[in-house]
This record gives sequence, C-alpha cells and structure tokens, in this order.
Amino acid sequence: MTLRQPSMLTGMNVPVTTSQLQGPAIRVRGLEKSYQKLRVLRGVDLDVARGSIFALLGSNGAGKTTVVKILSTLLKADAGTAHVNGFDVAAQAPDVREAISLTGQFAAVDEILTGRENQLAPYAGVTVRTVRHYHQIGLLPEPERDASGYRRYGALAAVSMIKIRTLANVGVPLSRIDELLEADAPTFTAAIRRIDRHLRDEIERLETSRRQIAQLAAGDGLTLPPEVTAYLHRLREIGASERVVAGERDGWILVAARWPDSVREFMPGKLAQLDDPRIVRLYRVLSEVFDGDVDDDPRLAEAADIMACLAEQAYAAGELNVSNESYDEMPHDLLDALAEESDPRIQRLKELLRERGWIGWNRMEPLAEPPC
Repeated sequence: MTLRQPSMLTGMNVPVTTSQLQGPAIRVRGLEKSYQKLRVLRGVDLDVARGSIFALLGSNGAGKTTVVKILSTLLKADAGTAHVNGFDVAAQAPDVREAISLTGQFAAVDEILTGRENQLAPYAGVTVRTVRHYHQIGLLPEPERDASGYRRYGALAAVSMIKIRTLANVGVPLSRIDELLEADAPTFTAAIRRIDRHLRDEIERLETSRRQIAQLAAGDGLTLPPEVTAYLHRLREIGASERVVAGERDGWILVAARWPDSVREFMPGKLAQLDDPRIVRLYRVLSEVFDGDVDDDPRLAEAADIMACLAEQAYAAGELNVSNESYDEMPHDLLDALAEESDPRIQRLKELLRERGWIGWNRMEPLAEPPC
C-alpha cells in the first residue's frame, strides 16, 4: 500500500502468508479520531486489495497521516476497527508491526541509497540530508554507485560520519573539520586548543550578552552600573515620575559613556542630595509639570526658584568652579540638548532661570551681569 499526499510519500509493504491469503490486505471500518475538540476522522471505511497500489488523496489536514499512524500502530483510534494482513491494529499491534514496513516523508530518505544505507546515517547520529551536505562541501567522499544505481557506504564511511558529527557538535566549523581529520596527533591537539580558546571567547561574549539581556529585563540597567540603577530606584521612592526617571536614566547613560571609570564615584554624593527636602520637592514639582500637558505651567516658577537657590549655594561653596583644563564641553552640551529634546518646556524653565541670574542646565553658571 502506498499513501501519497502533497508533502509525504508513505509506503507500507505487507508480506502475505499462506494462512492469510483470504480477504484484503487492509480493511478499515468506521475509523474515528479526534484531537481534543477537533474531529479528524469521521467514520473512515476502506479496503485495499492484496498486491495493489492504493493512493489516499486529500487536502492538508484531511486526516491522511492520522490514518497511516493508526494502521501502523503508532496511534490509537477512538472508534472503529482496522485490520492489516488480517491482524487487528489495536489488539494485535506486535503482529501488525511484524507484517509491515513503513517509510516516512520522502525528504527523510535518499532515493538512491539502499535501505541499509538509509539506516547508516541515523546510526552515525546524522540525517541523510546532513550526509548530502557533507558530500556537497567535499567533507565526505561520495561513493560510486553500483550497477543498480545505489550508493554503497562501508564501515569506514560510518566512522568518518561519526568523527565529523563529533567535531561539528563541539563547535568545530565544517570548513576546519577536513584538515583535522587528516592531521597527525600534535597538529590535531594544537588545532583543538585553538578552537577551545575561540569557544571560550565566544562563551564569554555570550555570557556578557546574557547579563545585558538580564539587565534589560530589569529595566534601567542595560548600560548603567548598579550604583546608578540604585539611584534611579531611589528617585522613584521620593516620588519622581517615570518620565522624569527616564530622563535621568538617559542622562546617566551619557555620563557613563564619557566617564565609565568615575561614574560610580559620583553616586554617593548624588544619593546624599536626595536627603535634601528642596531637591525632593524639585523632583516632585517637575514630575507634576512634565506629566501634565500645560505649556506654561505656573509650577515652573517654583522649580526655577528651587534650582536658583541650589545653584547659589553650590556656587558659594565652590562646587560650580571647574578649571578650563578639566572641562569637557561635549558631554555637558549633550546633556543640555537631551533635556530640551525630552520636553520643550525645559526651554521655558531655562528662561525663568535666566531671569533669576543663571544660565545653563547641567552646568549652571551665574550671569556676568544679573538681569534688572
């Protein structure tokens, strides 16, 4: 019996014994099968005469494969009966399996290999398709065909397949396997050590990627050290909105990119600042403003008052005095631009600061001549 569908060619060769010459090779009556609520087979009846070729055609999902699986004892029917070579597939499954042979999808076998050779590939731990690929890239010699047109593989070919599969499984590129198969012991050992170093480097790279993915899943920590992540968490605790925290996070990403070795040193002072009620109030006011949709929110004036007061205190303590030698304009310019790009109301806040005698944003400076 041969079952054929668009993507499968399934053959069942049914030997005939003297005691079983009566009746059809296959008889099916009322076969039913459901997968949960989906009824696949609904009362299938068919007879296949001995020595005939039977084609079962149908659209995808019609149940052709299900019928084959039931007839080959790989699946139990929900109802109905099926007999193969006189044996009941449900009650006499071992006898059915003794009486038939079953081949799967055509892509899983090589039509110019004998049955023994088709079994050789899985014995070596590979697929027939993989063996074909080995032939195509010249990794495995392709044996000559015999008079019947079949390729015949010997035991040495099986050994070669196992060696190739073993090297490929441990990460050796296929392009390198051929030279290793022919190498002497010292050359082989040296090559394996080089491959091992490469794999170690690759493992380290992948572990770094995993850590970054874990940080990404955590939220703020993709490109930031844990000290900064803890600072952002503290901002949330004092009442800063997610929008304000997101702006702070992006700013710290710029800082960490410019001063990766120093950013951790900044954090104790930044965390201490959050104990100042004025700074807590500033973050809460800015959160209320930026979460709203008022362009000229009167609370911006309160935020400007707090920022000007803090700037005056820092200036008096000498904390805003930076020598020209150590000053790097690029990161500070980027931080100022980031603030304005994040919310256009920052420009209005900077105007209010200017009215109070201060210019800048990330690095504030007093006006040379205070406004009248």
